[in-house]
Amino acid sequence: MMYQRWGDNRSYKTAFNAWEAYKAYKRGMTVYCNCPKTRCILNFPHEHLSPLDPSFGQIEVYNCCIVTDQTESSGLDSRTALAVRTREVGYFAGQAKKAGVEWWYDSLRHQRLDKTVRQFSDWYIHHIRYPPLMKVWYDKDGKYHDWPPAQYVKLGVIHRDSTGSPKWWTYNRPFLEKLHKLYNTEVQIRPSNQTSESINIPVLHKQLVAP
Repeated sequence: MMYQRWGDNRSYKTAFNAWEAYKAYKRGMTVYCNCPKTRCILNFPHEHLSPLDPSFGQIEVYNCCIVTDQTESSGLDSRTALAVRTREVGYFAGQAKKAGVEWWYDSLRHQRLDKTVRQFSDWYIHHIRYPPLMKVWYDKDGKYHDWPPAQYVKLGVIHRDSTGSPKWWTYNRPFLEKLHKLYNTEVQIRPSNQTSESINIPVLHKQLVAP
């Protein structure tokens, strides 16, 4: 099954993905996540896998859970739809469900994601934070703060084939604070911090064809 979350920064998209991944881990499933090279997103055992990995579209995985954080920064930006890598991930998405794969991924905006992957999603989950985020800063000890603090988050959930309205659930601050131990909220995702600098196809091609 494929689950897409979307919503503003600090609306607990990664937190809920981490929670679902943790439940999958406790059920004995292997968990994969697109952690950057500098720091892991999840705080429990997992493997690393990103749509930016050259082999992502060709891998064969079964009965596992995949978490892709900030998906548009992980090779699935809608503006790169014609790239070979993006098409390969679309092929993977089309086979994921029957392989028993749970794929949880998120984005700031629904339409920022590759259209093919969006269409394969089984469930769409819209996150709304209350009150809205207005400011973020780090103190002199490097501790992260956001203001005003989230008091609750509303999740609107709807199935791809539904003809009705989303069902809404509300999660209050005490529960949200419990989720923080599952993940690192300060991790930033960019294409440059997920791929190896040694993988440079044009340079590699020059090396292979050079006399």
